[in-house]
Amino acid sequence: MHVVLTRELGSNDSLLGWLPEDVTTSEVPLTTTRFYDTEEVLLELHASERFGSYRALVVTSARSALYVALARSALAEGGRVVSVGTATAKALENDDVESDVVGNGGALDIVGDIDEGPVLILGAANMRPELASALESRGVAVTKVT
Repeated sequence: MHVVLTRELGSNDSLLGWLPEDVTTSEVPLTTTRFYDTEEVLLELHASERFGSYRALVVTSARSALYVALARSALAEGGRVVSVGTATAKALENDDVESDVVGNGGALDIVGDIDEGPVLILGAANMRPELASALESRGVAVTKVT
């Protein structure tokens, strides 16, 4: 049996452990990640009229953990860090950032844990719209930062 792994190069190690030893594999990455320079992210954060007033910072993926220290500067005093998923929370923990809320499933699992805005969502350039839509439908102001 031959299995083709489609994650980015170097991101398939955990999958390889699930496969039987007699399986051959090939890595054919179907995605790549471009990480923005921290200055670009900082400029985008400071350009927001809500900078310093966010009540929650939602971190949508472990890859976004690189930018959480910058994004936390946009929080109001007492603002909370919300992680989408345990892998994201673990990545934040590895950077000495504690998550106040950790969703155990998808992004929609945390909607009920966010009572007030504005909310800053930190994630991919093409992040899924469900979380922002659900919050906005409840009257919570949302800003997305790539």
